[in-house]
Amino acid sequence: SFSRGDVMPRLMEETMTFSALARACLVYLSANLGRSERTIGDYESIYGSFRAYLKTSGLTDDVKHVTPEVLEAYVTARRAAGIHPNTVRNELSALRTFAKFAMKRRDDRGRFYLTSDPTATFDWPTHVRPTTHFLYVEEQARLLEAPQTLRERIVLELLWETGLRASEVCRANICDVEQTEGRWYLRVTVKGRGRQSERVSTPLSAELGTLWESWLDERTLAHDPRDREPLAVKPLLLNNDGRRFRKSTLGELIQRLARRAGITRVPVRSHRLRHTANMNERQAGVDRVVRAQRRHHTGTRALDQYEHVMPEESAQATDQTRAWIAERMRTAKPTSPRRFTPQEEGSCEFFDL
Repeated sequence: SFSRGDVMPRLMEETMTFSALARACLVYLSANLGRSERTIGDYESIYGSFRAYLKTSGLTDDVKHVTPEVLEAYVTARRAAGIHPNTVRNELSALRTFAKFAMKRRDDRGRFYLTSDPTATFDWPTHVRPTTHFLYVEEQARLLEAPQTLRERIVLELLWETGLRASEVCRANICDVEQTEGRWYLRVTVKGRGRQSERVSTPLSAELGTLWESWLDERTLAHDPRDREPLAVKPLLLNNDGRRFRKSTLGELIQRLARRAGITRVPVRSHRLRHTANMNERQAGVDRVVRAQRRHHTGTRALDQYEHVMPEESAQATDQTRAWIAERMRTAKPTSPRRFTPQEEGSCEFFDL
């Protein structure tokens, strides 16, 4: 990760590679433009994917290979691998940011590393409007009742109950969970575009608090006392390798748990649980302002994307509207039929249909 305190590395022509320039770009985005850790992490992953593509294509890790032809071939390969069009568009957006950065940086001879944007010379995959579903109550029950380890359970319950972003949970450390007046709270770092980084506390239920205590006991027993790094600064959640989760691997874990529970109606990943948490709170009668705050939005407008219609709500709307119309018709003041004047009757033509 990068912070505002990072120093822009000196870009030497003899050591300049795509990797080096990409890292310089990430430092610039973080330190100078204040991009969020989530954005920096996503861009770092995308640049890594493109670097891997260069290697598998027999090309060197060199900026000169960031060309329209190579990028278009990269897009074709990603689509052939089954990558969603919107994901590919996000990758191209990150590579376009890199290109614009390279167009403003010169080598030791005063030449720009790139003279034009290579992503602007070909058509991008068409954007597909995403339809993010949520889990019905019966599906949630199956998901929670499926066999799980303690590690899997706390990951699932934390995302399902709080609706936190996967990136927020991945960044959290053990010391970010603290108890105040008998209730456990999780402090996460929230940062979005145009928003200063801030620490926000999310209250946990008594059930999740008990689960957390069991998880903390297990982590304490497994902690090596010879480790110079205190347990408190260790990642809150660990993957199978005992390391901090990445957003992608966290989503893959939730996907495996959903398959284990036999949920097939919709694919389930971390973000699906965020939508589900909002719908649970809405149906429980939680105020819209409170729900927006729990999603870490600065206003309620952004909450619209998390609002969905339950099947029974649609059926209820049909019956409610029909009943309202019937009641209005029943209570409406009867009116006498209008009579035609002799002149009007004489001008009317009647047809047998």
